Amino acid sequence: MYDCEETNAGTSLTDSDTDNDELTDYEEIHVYGTNPLSTDTDNDGISDNEEIQMGTNPLVETVALPKVLEELETTRILMYIFLATTIIFLLTTVITAILFIKRQK
Repeated sequence: MYDCEETNAGTSLTDSDTDNDELTDYEEIHVYGTNPLSTDTDNDGISDNEEIQMGTNPLVETVALPKVLEELETTRILMYIFLATTIIFLLTTVITAILFIKRQK
């Protein structure tokens, strides 16, 4: 990049990768539109370079795997609660029906 571009961007005149994320300042500014002063433009915990390698957008927060797993665990727990509630409801209905039939005799 030209020195005036580096100066305007606030990047290093002597280091082609100011933020050390293995993307050159030129690539960050002119190719990917990422921040050459930050290894993680979207602050999602995954570096710009890693996101480009994975095929995700370094400008948009990528949901990290631990967060997805936490949401899956929550969903699984809610499914068990729903299942338990359904079983209790069915048992209550069956017991009520049995008691009703016994009263009719």
